[in-house]
Amino acid sequence: MKGDLDRIKAAIEVMRHAKRPLFYTGGGVVNSGPEASHFLRELVKLSGFPITSTLMGLGAYAASDPQWLGMLGMHGTYEANLAMHDCDVMICIGARFDDRITGRLDAFSPGSKKIHVDIDPSSINKNVKVDIPIIGDCAHVLETWCGCGARPRCMPISGACGWWKQIDKCVGASRSPIRTPTS
Repeated sequence: MKGDLDRIKAAIEVMRHAKRPLFYTGGGVVNSGPEASHFLRELVKLSGFPITSTLMGLGAYAASDPQWLGMLGMHGTYEANLAMHDCDVMICIGARFDDRITGRLDAFSPGSKKIHVDIDPSSINKNVKVDIPIIGDCAHVLETWCGCGARPRCMPISGACGWWKQIDKCVGASRSPIRTPTS
């Protein structure tokens, strides 16, 4: 239920060096309960990274927040889908990598390292090979994640500002998200 601490720390280390990171969330966050949404919001705010979600994950993160890119997939936003394709670190939390998100598997986010949090071990590496699998309930994993490595001293943002500029440029958006963690 809680996730492997060493894998969570490995995920934090990968996030530290990300230049084009993206949170990809799904119904597992919603199903895990309000605590999961709370810890997801905390992690996203501390990281400064953009976030997108599947249809089943809507509601776990506020759509009015400037870090929100919109829904992902065949009925999602251009901005979210382009960010998914171009990211270098994908942090998938409670989502399954189904065909409505991935499209052609051979062309799905080809240059990214993938971190996948899911309670169902059979969902890990089922459709998309991931680099860091974390099996556990989203609320417990996110709570541990926020407690052991999401603080600014532990997870500095290296390239998120340039990534936001690239995202904003692709749609001509004017966005002013929180780009650096707060204490």
